[in-house]
Amino acid sequence: MYGLDEWEMYLEHGDEFYRCAKGGFDKPEKFNTDALFNLAAMAIEKMSMGFLMKNSMMPEGSGFQNLVNSMNEVSPLPSDLEEEIVGLDKFQASFCSLEIFRPDPVTRKDIPPMLDVCDRLQRYVKANLDLTA
Repeated sequence: MYGLDEWEMYLEHGDEFYRCAKGGFDKPEKFNTDALFNLAAMAIEKMSMGFLMKNSMMPEGSGFQNLVNSMNEVSPLPSDLEEEIVGLDKFQASFCSLEIFRPDPVTRKDIPPMLDVCDRLQRYVKANLDLTA
């Protein structure tokens, strides 16, 4: 079982999921849109959880809105980043489901904006944890 002191591992995993999604985008024969979405979503979830754990917080539920609400309690997210992260809830009902159920289907054109969200969130987290060095 992981404790709040495992925050660095969460950030590392978030970075790995992001790198994999970014690299996989140019390999559609190996990474379909569901796989890319899941990798990017896991990157966002892991980076957010690492940030929250470092600040001794946990979100109230599993979803992008819950992550954003908790992160805003620590340090307000830029409003455009907040909106884009919360907007991803339309694609995913829960992080914790074993079934792929998408209220709105993910298309290939949805992936680059998600990768941009990953990039901006990664920079936000590192800057707010003073990990930019």
